[in-house]
Amino acid sequence: ELATGRILAMKRASIVEKRHVYESEVKKLGILQGGPHILPLYDQGFDDDDNRLILTEYLDGGTLKQAILARGCLSEREALALLGQMIKAVAHAHACDPPILHRC
Repeated sequence: ELATGRILAMKRASIVEKRHVYESEVKKLGILQGGPHILPLYDQGFDDDDNRLILTEYLDGGTLKQAILARGCLSEREALALLGQMIKAVAHAHACDPPILHRC
């Protein structure tokens, strides 16, 4: 929690083999900033043990998969609203120069 009262999420790469993935993730997230439905990146760097850190907005509520499993399904209206948000975010990524392609 910051002095502002904002709660952040911290992602850490402690395994050396995964650091290159984090480097790429930070770079791409930085390029995407300001786009629709893009998670805000507040800071990045290293901790005292030289682990890679990413600080982003904390989103409470779990994943889409968890929501679907808990409820059984989404209504058509909810599904279309979520799909619209995803399409806007992916379109923003594809419009970057060079384009950022989604990976699973």
